Amino acid sequence: MHDIASARRTESAPSLRELSEELLLHIVGDITNYDGSRDINSLKTLCLVDRQFQRIATPFIYELIYTGTHNPYKFVRTLLECPKLGQHLKFAVGLRAPSQNVR
Repeated sequence: MHDIASARRTESAPSLRELSEELLLHIVGDITNYDGSRDINSLKTLCLVDRQFQRIATPFIYELIYTGTHNPYKFVRTLLECPKLGQHLKFAVGLRAPSQNVR
């Protein structure tokens, strides 16, 4: 006797691997915080899954750089070490020249 529950157990659930890369790109692009900003920590974690997810998530990490609360020198250092990441940059907010005490 086959009931619905046993039938569901024998069918495999679809996995993320079965989704097209285009659909994964849209899903990853919607990963945001409660305030609508990019959830960078989740995107960084997603990069650790495998190369495919790293390739998909990396542009979203680097497309908008807000340095108001982050150290811009770390960002510049990262771009110097891996210039290819600069191709993903679309917007930079809060970049300012270092302050110098001029007398």
